[in-house]
Amino acid sequence: MRCNFISALLAILMMPDPACAENPAGHAKFHHFYRGLHQPGSGASCCNNSDCRPVPYRVTSTGVEMLIAGRWIRPPDVRTMEIETPDAGAHWCGIESREEALTFCAIIPRSGV
Repeated sequence: MRCNFISALLAILMMPDPACAENPAGHAKFHHFYRGLHQPGSGASCCNNSDCRPVPYRVTSTGVEMLIAGRWIRPPDVRTMEIETPDAGAHWCGIESREEALTFCAIIPRSGV
């Protein structure tokens, strides 16, 4: 019985936020770029066909920050790549919710850092 409850709870927690379930703005335009990206260190794909998008970014004294779901987050250094991008802008791949943002890949234009 306890296992069923835990399984059901995990299934609910893993459900995408309806506000984030659609392709984010800009994903389709850059999908050709995203599908070739792999997470640093793991080799897993950055993109699952719906989680990458161009984003505003800034460089602060503590590192790179990206504007995700209306708030500035600091993506983990191990997930951040500095590469040439098709639009010379920053891009973010991950899952956002009202409480947090889970970063798969944070892409900074080569000349941006």
